[in-house]
Amino acid sequence: MSSAFFLRVADIANLLPCLTDRFEFLDARPIGRPSGFGAVWRARDRLLDQTVAIKISDSDLRSEVQYCRMIDGHTVRVYDYFEQNDWYAYAMELLAEPWTTIDTLIARHDGHDMLQRYLDGFEILDAMLAALAQIHGAPYSRERRHVHADIQPRNLFVWWQPETSPREVFRLRDGRKLVKVIDLGLTVDRGERHEGLHPLYARPGRDVAHHGHDLYSAAIVFLELITGARPCHHTMGHGARITDHVTAHSSGSLAIDYMAAEIANRAARAGANAALTAGRLREELACSVFDLPPLHLLVLRELARYQPGPLKKSEMAEFLFPLYAEYHGWKNASGNRTASIQEDVLDMTEAGLLVRDGHRYHY
Repeated sequence: MSSAFFLRVADIANLLPCLTDRFEFLDARPIGRPSGFGAVWRARDRLLDQTVAIKISDSDLRSEVQYCRMIDGHTVRVYDYFEQNDWYAYAMELLAEPWTTIDTLIARHDGHDMLQRYLDGFEILDAMLAALAQIHGAPYSRERRHVHADIQPRNLFVWWQPETSPREVFRLRDGRKLVKVIDLGLTVDRGERHEGLHPLYARPGRDVAHHGHDLYSAAIVFLELITGARPCHHTMGHGARITDHVTAHSSGSLAIDYMAAEIANRAARAGANAALTAGRLREELACSVFDLPPLHLLVLRELARYQPGPLKKSEMAEFLFPLYAEYHGWKNASGNRTASIQEDVLDMTEAGLLVRDGHRYHY
């Protein structure tokens, strides 16, 4: 833990008077959890009349500030940097509600509406991969080849303001950067030794920055987010064990479970495949999940929520009619409308979203 975490405001005034001359510290103690690389306070910038966050450390923070400015939009905005009496600090944007950390979302997990939780998790994973792609730099460049050494739930902020429309399956996309990565002081060049790793998320036996290191950690975070249970490293060591972990905390849909386990397994194995980058994983996620017809995902969500059990095609059409009526604005049933739902059932079966067993369809 950094010694900065034990500072009082009076200590800061003695060590970094350049800060207290300009900023009014709003709390007696730091916000957030203890860190090995500094502590963060909430403060008001008297000069600009703005509430900010200030990170203070007894370690040089210049490289962290440089990373923050390099990764545009995927981390906090840095305003000013300060050095005094061998102490270091920088002022940055304060990530307040609706920004929340992934560990907070995991703590809110209540086990209800699991399939929607999986769909939200896919969106958050996509945004995590977008941020990591920025950190990693151009795949074939000798410059900006960096790895975040400490991807874990408390270092990932999510803009958590889901849409409430029953027609929306992807509720989080609104054009903004959805995830921001913090603690970039733990970003290192490839080939450098890691420090301050979290043992529950960092790949065991890897103390040097390596391709796929943070993608492995992202896979653990993703699985913990969607299932509510963090997988251990033994589980992450084999695709079949990852599948078992997902199945034990199922979304309610065989197809969605398979997609989640597959993308997590791919991310966990990225260290063994230099071509499997964060950008490539985003492409695979788009093909497997985001390019699916939204109505088909709504069908899976409806089935997972109400669990009607295996149904014949005619029974499936009857069960799904209220959903289709709301989606299309139908007021009355008709033979053609029932037939179109049955055709969709066949299409979803062909696409692997439903499974046919004799005359009945599983989900």
